[in-house]
Amino acid sequence: MHRAAGRPVFPYPLDAIVKTLIKTAGPALLTLAMVVAALVLR
Repeated sequence: MHRAAGRPVFPYPLDAIVKTLIKTAGPALLTLAMVVAALVLR
């Protein structure tokens, strides 16, 4: 495995897992941020 564009090339399964986590955690993090903001600004 060679380096492309100066960054390490991850094995596909790991890359897919990371992308899935980002897609899954994105809305959850947004909701959490809104809840925290609501509590702080209350």
